[in-house]
Amino acid sequence: MVDYAEIGPVHRTMYCHFPAKGKWNDKGLEEAQKRESFQTILELPSRSGTPLFVSIDDSVVPKTIPSSKAKRSTEATGWHYSHPERKAVYGYQVHGAIVGTGDTLLCCSLKRYSKEQGTKIDMTLEIIQFLPDDAGAYVLIDSWYTNPGVLDAYKEKNCHLISAMKTNRILYPEGKRTPAADLDSSLAPGCFHPVTVNGRTYMGSAEKAKGVRKSALERQ
Repeated sequence: MVDYAEIGPVHRTMYCHFPAKGKWNDKGLEEAQKRESFQTILELPSRSGTPLFVSIDDSVVPKTIPSSKAKRSTEATGWHYSHPERKAVYGYQVHGAIVGTGDTLLCCSLKRYSKEQGTKIDMTLEIIQFLPDDAGAYVLIDSWYTNPGVLDAYKEKNCHLISAMKTNRILYPEGKRTPAADLDSSLAPGCFHPVTVNGRTYMGSAEKAKGVRKSALERQ
């Protein structure tokens, strides 16, 4: 609070009144949080030699009482699909980004999603703009964010992207229209590397991956 008070219009001792009557420069706080988080993390790899990691995702914060019955309703609430619950739940969505290196992790962005203020893709592109061009960051996103706009933005920042891709995506390697499910057959075998997550191994070949998933289900 002492660090962030310098961007506010009032003395830092007044921020304790924020929930009731204080004025909060939320946009300035957001920009300061991103800036300070990245600056802090970027100072660490130069000493430890560890890479920079960025994780971007969204989640649903469920509300037990609908806004129509709540005494103080929350803005931008509605029905959203929750992956942990595997169903649509009533609440609001938050979009967040974590930056880290070594054993240090910092939250650089945490915002409530509101369609009036742009899409989650727009919010992701805002995070990308804060990435330094020469950091060579490793960025983790899920398949929701793998679209041309996001991929091009990461490429401009010289980032290494870690993400899943839906099999119904259409790609154009060397200008040739290719479904994502068939892409592995057009690439050199040596470019694939098995990856093991929570005891499950994912192969480069789509057919091998199906076999691994089938075996895992049979063991369960």
